[in-house]
Amino acid sequence: MAPTYPVIQADYIYNLEWMEKADRLFISVLLDQQMLGNFSPGENNMHALLIAQATVNLEMDKQFTLDYIKHRLSSIHKRYRTFYWVKKKHGVRFDEATNTVTAPDYVWDDIVKKDEFGLAYQEMGDPDWTDLQQLFGAYHENLIPPDAEIVEISSDSESEGFVDVAELPKPKRERNITKTTSSWPSADRSFWNYLAQFEPQTQASSKSLSTNRSNQRDPTTTHALLFIAVQVCHVRHLHNHCPT
Repeated sequence: MAPTYPVIQADYIYNLEWMEKADRLFISVLLDQQMLGNFSPGENNMHALLIAQATVNLEMDKQFTLDYIKHRLSSIHKRYRTFYWVKKKHGVRFDEATNTVTAPDYVWDDIVKKDEFGLAYQEMGDPDWTDLQQLFGAYHENLIPPDAEIVEISSDSESEGFVDVAELPKPKRERNITKTTSSWPSADRSFWNYLAQFEPQTQASSKSLSTNRSNQRDPTTTHALLFIAVQVCHVRHLHNHCPT
């Protein structure tokens, strides 16, 4: 039976900059951080987001901003809420064994009126449903409609874990970035310099960050960046990419 609204699920959950591979890596990092106690829905997850940003950028050879990483967190959160809502609607049948979804036409007519994003699940369940339940399930004891407002982002730099997708910018790519043959930074783009982007700009200029490190860098900041380096190295070690 042909779908009522012919759509492609991937068009709703991915884009040209962020495909399935990046999404899977991002979710796996969040699951690792959750196990370490660094990720909890509704809390300030800045540490986990920084680890995810560094890992995805290094593995995918990208330059995703922290704002865009927050956007992706909001996106997978919306996927959880929406599919949970869809599969609980009267008339919807979800076969978990085959990950297929069926429902009468009138059900999809009602879904599209309330939230068009629900059409992403017109034929198939979410491809990462098991992992999304692990990340968000305990946080959502009651059904939250997909059009309900998500926890608002705070005005300061230490934002909450969930933000409104519509308020965030599109992914930005820095220009004149030298490509390397390996996803791990080369000598010209050292891991230390890469981590320096996570340091507040008030600490020092980007030039001073790469020179005279012992005199320019605050010890607390140094320890924080080193800790991020160890965390990212741990994630990469799982994929046999961590340098010795």
